[in-house]
Amino acid sequence: MYHDYEHLIRHLLTYVECAACGQGFQLADIQVLGHENQFWLIMTECAHCANQAIILALLEIEQVSSPAPELSPAEQAQFRHQPPISPDDLREIHTHLQSANDLASLLSD
Repeated sequence: MYHDYEHLIRHLLTYVECAACGQGFQLADIQVLGHENQFWLIMTECAHCANQAIILALLEIEQVSSPAPELSPAEQAQFRHQPPISPDDLREIHTHLQSANDLASLLSD
């Protein structure tokens, strides 16, 4: 697990830039909020412009033969028939994220 964490942070420092100003991140700009199995929730705050962002990272991709076990049978049935995420869905999420004043207000929605 420690190797995965190091790999994730190294990747963020090397390849991810602030969406607002394009500056790279320093180690102090990255905060791991939590993780469960291979899913990691990370907050970044740009030292240059103070823009905050949330990153949901999947560290290992495994073949999954069944839906995630935390879903109830009813939820599994519901989501099985949902269409894939569309570009319009992504634009809507992007607009919502841009309208948030700060991380606290974003998480309270």
